[in-house]
Amino acid sequence: MNYFEPEGLLKKAPPTRRAAYSDRTAWLMAEMAGLAYIRFESQQLNLLEVALKLENMNAGEIQQYLAKEVLPAADRTDGKEAIKKPLITSGFDLVKTFSNGGTQAFLAKRETDKLAVLAFRGTEATQLADIKADLNALITNKNGSRIHTGFLNAFKYIQDSIESELEEFGDEYALYITGHSLGGALAIIATKSLNRDNLAACYTYGSPRVGSSEFGDAIKTPIYRIVNTADIVPRMPPGLVIELLVDLLRFIKFIFPFSEIVASWLDNKVSGYRHHGDMRYLTHCKAPDCSDVRLIANISFLARCRRLFKNRISLDKNVTHHGINKYREKLAAYAQKRAG
Repeated sequence: MNYFEPEGLLKKAPPTRRAAYSDRTAWLMAEMAGLAYIRFESQQLNLLEVALKLENMNAGEIQQYLAKEVLPAADRTDGKEAIKKPLITSGFDLVKTFSNGGTQAFLAKRETDKLAVLAFRGTEATQLADIKADLNALITNKNGSRIHTGFLNAFKYIQDSIESELEEFGDEYALYITGHSLGGALAIIATKSLNRDNLAACYTYGSPRVGSSEFGDAIKTPIYRIVNTADIVPRMPPGLVIELLVDLLRFIKFIFPFSEIVASWLDNKVSGYRHHGDMRYLTHCKAPDCSDVRLIANISFLARCRRLFKNRISLDKNVTHHGINKYREKLAAYAQKRAG
């Protein structure tokens, strides 16, 4: 067998801009994923709506409503200013924000090292559009692969705007894509959909499963999937559990004929979810400053279960382990420890 064949592969330069995993980059992208939660989209106060709500409130309720809803909205005359300041402190400039149909993201750049970041906002429990996107777990067949319908629809709301902006932006900057929770799912879909030569890497935090294993076959950009100790969101939607249930239902169809109908529906509409990318597992911290945190690459499922049992992490802490601030705290501590 001759070397360097087929020759056609030599004519195309290798993708040298694709980036390996970095502790400091993982921390930086977690900060960006956290910034995406800032309500940078401008909001206009509907004074008539406010007046109607105040009409049926007592003094205490009025005070609480004004403090939580009206005054913060009034302060956001230009929501972009709320995100510009923290970006500037890290050397970044805000390029553009995207907001449509309950999906938000922002694009920022840093001139010193020609670095650009596209960060997607994650799930907000108070936003109906986010909740609907998370719950719509039916699979859509797309180009030979299967993908979460809710996540795909959420990305489509701002896909055209992002693609238009990146066309004007050019390939001068190495582009990183990131997001937490729902934002992580959107980041993975964006990584596949955009498929640009300047895509350096995708970092996700507490991301749910997005699609079938075939969905990831065409993704060339490295995906680094960071999971915190007891975070329950990366276990959703169920993967192998649904497939085992389908097999069980088909096994008992001779006893319960209707089970085949249920099995077929699950197989066609819900089953097949897999994670994509290289996983990094953040261990449980006992030290208040998380100085004892470890980051384990591609830890097995059984090893994760053993660690949860060993550290007696209760189920009620699953939600707190999902928060982006917990990821930021641990990754900052780990990056500092590794930097010496």
